Amino acid sequence: MTTYVFRNPDLYQLDELRELIRGRKHQSMPGRGDGFVVEDLDLVIRWYGRKWGLDGKGRYRLCEVKHANGEFTRGQSNTFGLIAQDLQSSKRFDGFYIIRHSDGAHDQDTTYEVNGARLTCDGFLDWVQNPHSDIPGLWEPTADNCSKCRGTIRVIGCTNVGWQLICTECGDRRTVNDATFGKSP
Repeated sequence: MTTYVFRNPDLYQLDELRELIRGRKHQSMPGRGDGFVVEDLDLVIRWYGRKWGLDGKGRYRLCEVKHANGEFTRGQSNTFGLIAQDLQSSKRFDGFYIIRHSDGAHDQDTTYEVNGARLTCDGFLDWVQNPHSDIPGLWEPTADNCSKCRGTIRVIGCTNVGWQLICTECGDRRTVNDATFGKSP
């Protein structure tokens, strides 16, 4: 029988398989300095069928869940960003989202953040049930073009200040704090 190890006993247990692959239990495994990263994805939401106006395969979104101010690491950003950008051409992919919550009770008083957008419990459940989100996925191209070079602008994050955007051509960065900022049509 396995004895589970807890990094934060009140939160989540460590995944022993991931810890083995990351080399924390076996020194011969390469690490991030060797160009080797191991990440796990927390949640996939998929809708399919007539109820959602979709075919049998449907649409899906990828989600990473963070408790309170849990860190979204550079390794996660690079790995999940690569996946999300590769999937952008798929009409089935609805985007990559970071879900934050601070209350383990998950009741009507729980507040959620989805890519930085604050939602009540009901708002969060509405978002979960909507296969066409108004909240942009991270690394998603926007309808805007760069004012410097006319290149494609992508969402790369969100803070309490606003959406963080980057031009994929010239690297110009900006923050948009407009509450109406959303997906390109």
